[in-house]
Amino acid sequence: MLMNGFSEAWISAGRVCRGIEGGERGEVDVFEGFWCKSHTLKFPDGTPALSSITLPHLPSKFLALTGDVGSGKTTICNVLCSKDNVDYYEQEVWLSEGTLKEGIVFGREWDEERFGRVCEVAGLREDFNTGLLQTSTLVGTSGSNLSGGQRARVALARTLYGGKHNLIVDDCFASLDYNVGRRVFQNLKRYVEEEGINCVMVLNDVNLTEMCEVVYVLEKGREGGFVKDFGPFSSVLSRGNIIRSPPKPQSLRPQTPQPTNPDLPHPDLPHPDLPHPDLPQQLINSTEIIPPPPSPTSQSSEFTQQIPKIPLSTYTDYLKASKSPLIILTCLLAYVFSNFFQIGLQSLVAKYSSGGIEGERFIRKLILYTGIVGVSQFFRSCLTLVLGVKSGEEYFGKMTESILRGKEEGRIGELGTRFSQEINTIDTSLPDQFGWVITCFLQILFSSAAIATALSKWTIIPLAILGSVYVQLTNFFRDGARNLKTMEVRNKGPINGLFLEAELGGRIIRSTGTVEQWNEKFRKKLEENLKTFHTIKRCDRYLSIRLETLANTLTLLAAIISCWKTTTGGNAGWGLSQALSITGLLNWAVRCLTETEQVS
Repeated sequence: MLMNGFSEAWISAGRVCRGIEGGERGEVDVFEGFWCKSHTLKFPDGTPALSSITLPHLPSKFLALTGDVGSGKTTICNVLCSKDNVDYYEQEVWLSEGTLKEGIVFGREWDEERFGRVCEVAGLREDFNTGLLQTSTLVGTSGSNLSGGQRARVALARTLYGGKHNLIVDDCFASLDYNVGRRVFQNLKRYVEEEGINCVMVLNDVNLTEMCEVVYVLEKGREGGFVKDFGPFSSVLSRGNIIRSPPKPQSLRPQTPQPTNPDLPHPDLPHPDLPHPDLPQQLINSTEIIPPPPSPTSQSSEFTQQIPKIPLSTYTDYLKASKSPLIILTCLLAYVFSNFFQIGLQSLVAKYSSGGIEGERFIRKLILYTGIVGVSQFFRSCLTLVLGVKSGEEYFGKMTESILRGKEEGRIGELGTRFSQEINTIDTSLPDQFGWVITCFLQILFSSAAIATALSKWTIIPLAILGSVYVQLTNFFRDGARNLKTMEVRNKGPINGLFLEAELGGRIIRSTGTVEQWNEKFRKKLEENLKTFHTIKRCDRYLSIRLETLANTLTLLAAIISCWKTTTGGNAGWGLSQALSITGLLNWAVRCLTETEQVS
């Protein structure tokens, strides 16, 4: 077990180090403000990414990067966004979990006027006015509660909220339909001109590219992406390095009657000027988050809800799933034989030490008992494994059948997670836990019988009393352990979620300057988890002290009875050794039972 722990720790540490060292690497020769010169970049495996890329510093505020897939457009953006004075819109849209307002502000200082302005530029005004979105709308994990276009526009508003002098927008309009995308593009161009900032945009739509002042055309080469041509759109077009696509029709979907409300702009009309927008009352009002009234029963429900006990049917159904009563019976007999003859070996040694058995007979029985114990332990291990495999085959067969028949309502990702995580539990962990529980309680039963046999039948009375106290202690501990384990798992979920969000939105977090806020969020979640873990350890200590007290009491009673009752030295030593072994068995049994409930 110790070697397995070291091995797993070594593998995990290696994965963490590889993750920290991963990413794109390159050598930046010169940075001139927002533009780069002679930039070469390679991936960690040595694959070329950029080959001597040079973006000349041209007198332009609105610049477009275009080119084929894999030509290095996004890679250039990733290089440029490493500067502190850059607001970055990433190609893979990611939103932090929370409300829409929190996703746009993103931990920065609240500015109501700026919030309204960036929402206006990103084309969110109509959604606020019509009630499709509110600032209190929960965006879900990575924006899963929003449509693709809404996610893109919210992410654009978050980018613009930073208000820095340089702006990078990586393919923002791919998720927007033609009318909305064109309107947002015009808004953004007007915003850049009014704010006097530099803007680099990755565009794949030629109809939008021609409205930019300068165009850089990238191409994928053998040594990585390189600049094929640059200059005004008309010049690049005349040299044949951009192919103009036919204009998209203004109406690609059936026209629906538009509302006649004069306060709402028609979607096909140009957007109003935005120097200092007078936001509609609906938008101004929507910037105030009005949370729903808290339910008195929902507060701290995670900590007050009691986790029900695992019903006995869970274990019986698991055993029935093997569809092999003979294997189950044989496996149980193997456990009984193993524990019974282990006690028999100890009894045999006690008799021999007291002169109750001859040496030759002792050797024959010793060999016989040892062989029975070895064979029974071999068969119990094999049969336990067979039961786990057969039960797992039945469970996974039913799960696969339900998926193929369309009965499973879960998402594909959840199903994949279930299969990958539960196959080891059902096939290996649960059978092993069953085996340990059976072994512990059989050992306790046979040890109690050995104490009564070796010392006196009157020891049954204190054994029964101590057994009753033990049952009450274990029931109390198991209830608490179930709830604490559930709390720990729930507290680990947000920590893992923060790690995932930080991985997905690392560049956004760095470009917005909110690294410290995310570190603080992580520390708070970690403290909550550590409090739960500390409580679990206190609960373990509570159990250990009381079980030690029970075992020591039993040992004291066994010693008193062995002195009071006439018995042989071998039996007295055997009885005391069994009383001492009860200490570990009691602790081991309750922990194995608790672990079995947790993996079930």
